[in-house]
Amino acid sequence: MTLRMDERNIGLKDMDNNLKYLKGAIHLHTNLSHDGTISIEQLAAFLKSKGYNFIAITEHSYDVDNNAMQYLSNKAISLSSDDFTIIPGIEFRCHDDIDIMGLGVIQMCEHESPQKVIAHIHNCRGVAVWAHPSFRDYPFERQWLEKLDGAEIWNQIHDSRFIPHSRSIKRFNNLLKGNSNLKAFCGLDMHTKNSYYFVSTTVSVHNNDQMEILAALRGGSFKTQSRFFNFDANERVTLFYYSYIWAFNYLINIARWLRDILSHG
Repeated sequence: MTLRMDERNIGLKDMDNNLKYLKGAIHLHTNLSHDGTISIEQLAAFLKSKGYNFIAITEHSYDVDNNAMQYLSNKAISLSSDDFTIIPGIEFRCHDDIDIMGLGVIQMCEHESPQKVIAHIHNCRGVAVWAHPSFRDYPFERQWLEKLDGAEIWNQIHDSRFIPHSRSIKRFNNLLKGNSNLKAFCGLDMHTKNSYYFVSTTVSVHNNDQMEILAALRGGSFKTQSRFFNFDANERVTLFYYSYIWAFNYLINIARWLRDILSHG
């Protein structure tokens, strides 16, 4: 079944298999993180108004403690409803500045080793996702890479707001050589309302329930959907699609160059 969605389509249901297609936003920050400007209530209301069915908030591990995460968890429970679920989580800072998101995790980890952080996330029944792995040439070891559930193929802070950068595609393809089961995630990495741009992680589940959503994310039953980029979690980038991404970014750079010339003319 091919699913077409825009910002108005939410909770679409496939009558053949009784699955709901729920739109979600992943990798979000509130003012619990030092660089976040939005309260939990404001973030939830804003993204709910955009038609999202679930959101995953992942606060920086160096900004929060267990008390702050319990506060976030309690808020997530009180603000969630049958049609809107808030999943709390932590963006763990590991050594070499590697950031690994623990979706659904509210317990802090005392280790900075990626391998131990991933094990901690899984012990908490969370989903381990490498955040913005293409931001720079981070070192990695296969022994912990193969334990990851996924990695961001698109991060809207470090890539274009409209489409992934070609370097992110290359990086993700290289990571697949060490973990062929890696799922492709998109992170809004949203800290302010102004940084929002429409993109969704659309999961297929039976109920809008945190554990079901996490299971779908872990198992790859989701796809990234936006106006210019649609990608299945288990998909591999073909040469044609890579060429499209490269050309799109090339045109964006030309447009920015012309804008700068005109603005200074």
